[in-house]
Amino acid sequence: MSQSRTSFLAGVLVAVALVASACGGGDSSEAGDDASVDESTLEPVYGGEIAYGLEAENNNGWCLPEAQLAISGMQVANAIYDTLTAQNADGDYVGFLAESVEPNEDFTQWTITLRDGITFHDGSPLNAEVVKNNLDAYRGEYPARQALLTMFVFEPVTAVDVVDDLTLTVTTTPWTTFPAYLSGRIGIMGQAQLDDP
Repeated sequence: MSQSRTSFLAGVLVAVALVASACGGGDSSEAGDDASVDESTLEPVYGGEIAYGLEAENNNGWCLPEAQLAISGMQVANAIYDTLTAQNADGDYVGFLAESVEPNEDFTQWTITLRDGITFHDGSPLNAEVVKNNLDAYRGEYPARQALLTMFVFEPVTAVDVVDDLTLTVTTTPWTTFPAYLSGRIGIMGQAQLDDP
């Protein structure tokens, strides 16, 4: 018998053995779990824990200006923190925590107007001072935080100023895409978390 014919027959025998073993039945003496739950009687319960596996640990915690997060870490962060803007179905960046983000004529000053009535999980209000402090933290200008990955992103920002409780201005070099940079990785934290070492 030739070498190729022997190899072919061996391959056929292995394939037949695999098919035969796949057709084998389980032990019929095993009892199945016949318990059923009437889902219409289940009520949601507040609290609990969720475990989410990440591809790497985050040594800098969940303070976003300092956190070094990969994509799965950002998925978790986006479930925790809201952003000033978000992308809509048309691909445009629109206000989310912000009611509006409007430029001047030459795109060197942006007026951010916040939505009224938004509070953080600790009950503290979202206001212009908190947003200013967050933006300063992301650009490396807030003393309680050391921005690691976002300083270069906000390099065009020269000043962030509070106008009133729900309004602030951001002065930049000409920057037409500024609203896009207020989404994604730039979640807004409450003041207590921002100041917590």
